[in-house]
Amino acid sequence: MAERESDSGVIPVLPQGQVLAAGDAFGEHRIVRFLGCGGTGEVYEVEHGSPVRHDALKLLPAGLLQDPSAWASFRQDAEALASLQPPGMVRVDGFGETDGRPWLRMELVGGGNGAQSLVEHARAHAGGIPPAETVGIVRAVLAGLARVHDHGLVHGNVKPPNILVGAGGDDIRSQRFLVAEPGPKEWLCSQAQRGALAGLGGTPTMDQRERALLATYESLSPERKLGAAATPASDVYAVGLLAYWLLTGRTVGFRPPSQCGEGVPKWWDELLLTALEEKPEDRFADARRMLAALLVAQEGKLDGEAPANPVRIVRESAPKAPPVPAVVARQAGQSPLRVQVRGLPRQEAPPAPVATEEQSPAPRPRIKVNTEDSERRLAVERQREEAERQAQEEEVSATRATAGRPWTVPGLGMEFVYVPPGSFRPGVEVGEKEEEEGRQVRITQGFWLARYPASQMEFRNLLGYNPSRNYGRDNPVDSISWKVAIRFCARLTAQERTAERLPDGYEYRLPTEAEWEYAARGGPVLEECVYVGSSNADTVAWHVGNSLGRSHPVGRKLANRLGLHDMSGNVWEWCADWYRDADHRASLPEDDPVDLVPSAGRVIRGGSWLVSSFMAKLTKRNGSWPHNADGDTGFRVCLGPCLPRELLTDGPPA
Repeated sequence: MAERESDSGVIPVLPQGQVLAAGDAFGEHRIVRFLGCGGTGEVYEVEHGSPVRHDALKLLPAGLLQDPSAWASFRQDAEALASLQPPGMVRVDGFGETDGRPWLRMELVGGGNGAQSLVEHARAHAGGIPPAETVGIVRAVLAGLARVHDHGLVHGNVKPPNILVGAGGDDIRSQRFLVAEPGPKEWLCSQAQRGALAGLGGTPTMDQRERALLATYESLSPERKLGAAATPASDVYAVGLLAYWLLTGRTVGFRPPSQCGEGVPKWWDELLLTALEEKPEDRFADARRMLAALLVAQEGKLDGEAPANPVRIVRESAPKAPPVPAVVARQAGQSPLRVQVRGLPRQEAPPAPVATEEQSPAPRPRIKVNTEDSERRLAVERQREEAERQAQEEEVSATRATAGRPWTVPGLGMEFVYVPPGSFRPGVEVGEKEEEEGRQVRITQGFWLARYPASQMEFRNLLGYNPSRNYGRDNPVDSISWKVAIRFCARLTAQERTAERLPDGYEYRLPTEAEWEYAARGGPVLEECVYVGSSNADTVAWHVGNSLGRSHPVGRKLANRLGLHDMSGNVWEWCADWYRDADHRASLPEDDPVDLVPSAGRVIRGGSWLVSSFMAKLTKRNGSWPHNADGDTGFRVCLGPCLPRELLTDGPPA
């Protein structure tokens, strides 16, 4: 790192685009090194968590927060992609806002596994990457996008710098990665348009961010350059540009790829012409349909000959020229960028010759996809996927929660630990003399308790939204009222009862306060601990002294004897009971006690990232109004014996 003189001494000069230096703290993250700068911000390798993990952290522009719709769209896409985790895409681990800067945390790919940017990989192939390798890359990209499109999402930023290629291996899935950069798509598009219209393409000295924005602009489809929203067909256009560049080493021109790249099969011509149609409705509707067409075409040879029956050629009296991309220069860093925008010179297509049946074909005949073959292949794939899904459902439907064994909810992935019956003395601290005289409470029936507090991914997958203020797919869902927690449990109960996976007389619900404390103490074999799983708060709990002002992904701290994590700290957890003082609690029955009489609030237990470790002790209890939805309050699901319905009354009494 360079240095310069200042009045206060020698200070470091950071590389272009870098705002944080190695060793700096950013929220819960410590900066390890600067990785680069893109059109939407700078990227760092960071370390965080306990045990320490290394991830990639992208700092997005502060201006994003000033556009509420763009920020909301970004959060929605990030949550969806984090829960979806499409094949071949880099995992999205979390996102949020710190010190006025929005950020996105992703899996760190590169370095140890030898992955490199597709742009760097292509520099060794000046005339284009070999067709056989191009097929693998494009198939991997389309496979990841197909999963995204199947769920109604759009990537919106498919371009060579966002694709990484692994080092070696025959399995495509282990070599190629499409960076899942969830957005903000429309905000990024507007920034790229603004940069292009400002004439940055003609500026001899552009910074790294400007070059990245122009790379984004050149990957945009025609309708997006005119301000239309991103659609799956927009991603298809970007894949078409990518494939042409891989095959030929050039941006799209007037010649089909088979005439530009050495050994490029002719079936690529019709495939890319369809992907690069000017109107979205004339392209493949989504990545899955383009992938189906590619698989049909690939059944032919890769030595330059077309497949036996992949296409039909339609001669027209006036063949239409292919669409001309907005940017005609090569990828940034390989040759100067020139942008075709309104008011700047535009390269026009030469007049097309008229072709007749007697004449030889025109230099660029209109080629259309054999939709029958591609649709047939698509139908076969869908039938196979449906058969696999039904087989999985049949296998799952034959299973159910069984006493004495852990349980995972099929489809949701929520893990449960079985807690056998037993007894304990509630409210008694470790080492207290009156322990032997404390009131004995018995849990007469076994139950299951979720291994972790409900995560944001689980909540979104079941109820379809995420109300949390501390974003992260694996973070506990927060800002949850008691009533919303009850609604989540009721929905899960209805789903699992329909699937016939519930034990007789059991339901998903909030734990009673007695069940919560009994499980926190370790069940029938009680642990002598101050906190849940340890007498050292920092080993098991996120509290105000170590949380850095936010919640953290579940399961990062040690578990108790039963395998339950985060029962001390991270977020407060709702219980089923009404909240009363300890004296009233002592008057409840000794067997399976639960407070049914409405009062001023409901019980919350465990402490949170916002309060001191004192409140994370397993004996400490608190209460909150049922409608409160604080940013440090979540819940943990119990699968236990059905409770009286009157416990679900709204209360408190008038």
